Amino acid sequence: MLKVTEIVNEGNKVELKLEGRIVGSCVNYLQEVCLEFYEKDLDELLLDFSGVRYVEPDGVKMLKSLMEDKVRIKNCPIFIDELLKNHI
Repeated sequence: MLKVTEIVNEGNKVELKLEGRIVGSCVNYLQEVCLEFYEKDLDELLLDFSGVRYVEPDGVKMLKSLMEDKVRIKNCPIFIDELLKNHI
């Protein structure tokens, strides 16, 4: 299960706090949430990963794709950061 909370919305920048695991249907859910914000023509979408406990391979692939554009991640646990860095 994944909980997504909008904690900051200033102009064209939004920050979302994520809590839980990014697995199964949560991968698609998070992608849909991010794409909804993309439609608002944001300058930046910041994901706070301080509450994320695990990301499955499909989630890593989806996040890498989102990070090529306007999505940035902060407070990322070391093991998830390594998954994101080493994913091909």
